[in-house]
Amino acid sequence: MNNPGDRTIIGNDQPRYSYGLNLSANWNGIDASVFLQGVGRQNWYPNLEAQAFWSVYARPYDSFIPANFQDKIWSPENPDAYFPFLRGYTAQNSELSVANDMYIQDIAYLKLRNLTIGYTLPLSLTERVHINKLRVFFSGENLHTWTKLKTDYIDPEQVMTDNTGRSYPVGRVFSFGVQVSL
Repeated sequence: MNNPGDRTIIGNDQPRYSYGLNLSANWNGIDASVFLQGVGRQNWYPNLEAQAFWSVYARPYDSFIPANFQDKIWSPENPDAYFPFLRGYTAQNSELSVANDMYIQDIAYLKLRNLTIGYTLPLSLTERVHINKLRVFFSGENLHTWTKLKTDYIDPEQVMTDNTGRSYPVGRVFSFGVQVSL
């Protein structure tokens, strides 16, 4: 394209700032660690297959409809709605399929990747049964995501690799355990 005319860049789908923070502390046998990770700036424009975002605007015959979707649709009673008048297939080869700045999503996020809390029993209790160290712990992974994304049904990290938003999010994992040193 030799003459871009009035073309304007309205987003960037590459993460600009990636960051992480790992903290840990110990006190009186109690230990805790937390790992936070995120992306500071990235944009996503949902493509026509992003049903978790577009819902019935994409494919009305098999759409996922979020609980509060009706509140986001234009009507005479809701003239400032986020989405236009409800009509199927609008996201496919129609006005919603043309990228515009209204529907560009900020998929910057901060994730609580790991939280571990443990307690080590005092040696005065464990040495009676010939145990050098006894620690019980709880660990949780992917416990929470903070994001400005305008839907609760899409993991901002997953749209980085699949712009339909239909990838499975990273699962939450809870672990309880006991560590014993003899």
